[in-house]
Amino acid sequence: MFCCRVRDLGDGDYEAELFSLSDDGEDALKDPFFRLELTYDEDRKQITDYRPIEYLSEWYGGQLRIDCSGNSCDSLGNSDYGEDDIEERFSSYIGTITEVRPYLTDPKAVEKYEKDIDCTYFSGHPELKRLYKEAVARMKILGVSGEDVEKFSKGEYTKIFVDHENRSVRKMDPTQEEIEMVKKAEKEANIPFLAYYIISDSISWPNGETNTRYILPHVWDEKWDNDSDEEHKEGELWGNVRRNMLKYKRVPCYTVNADIPDYSEFGELPYQMLNGMLFTVG
Repeated sequence: MFCCRVRDLGDGDYEAELFSLSDDGEDALKDPFFRLELTYDEDRKQITDYRPIEYLSEWYGGQLRIDCSGNSCDSLGNSDYGEDDIEERFSSYIGTITEVRPYLTDPKAVEKYEKDIDCTYFSGHPELKRLYKEAVARMKILGVSGEDVEKFSKGEYTKIFVDHENRSVRKMDPTQEEIEMVKKAEKEANIPFLAYYIISDSISWPNGETNTRYILPHVWDEKWDNDSDEEHKEGELWGNVRRNMLKYKRVPCYTVNADIPDYSEFGELPYQMLNGMLFTVG
């Protein structure tokens, strides 16, 4: 089955998803899957330009992802930097769906789906729009539930509480105070960032004291590598971050120590997924 979805990101920006789906009940696999940036003419009747920005191939027990800079990583952690040509793969796929298996020119049936993630909220934040889009991409790559991705696309947060003592993870609604804490941290940290998720837990120390932590997976501006002040090309640094997230199973976070604010810090923490919930284990 061939599927195509177009998403309105606001301000005249659009993304398209094209993929072939092998539907075997609950084990539907996308192979291949492409995400593209689209440019339309003024009447929005014709595509004038496109750019593939993500490739995915799924199979039973694994997957391969490639970003727009050619960085690839599979589910076993094998990776290459800048070696794969996503444009060549996309051109080959277009040939397949128009000539070998002409889904576009000779469809057996056409179904139209109206519901999709509404990203027009991003257009109200032009200075952060690129960060919002990257945050959504990371949530999808990590496997965050579609419901929570949709919440973030509307400017809302998902909060996950990790109960270490009872070895349980549960989803909660953040309080207004917690939302204000996130906004304050984004602005006052030594490097401004955009949080896309809230993970809360508490740590008990041998002396009996307990500290509450809020762990905020985040995105910051990609132009500069803040560790070395090295300037990067567009897409290069974020592509490397995504690759390392999958390869090493660690996610960039800002940890807010609610009890001792001076102990708040940036870092990369090991993560796990459970039923679409993202939580850290470090």
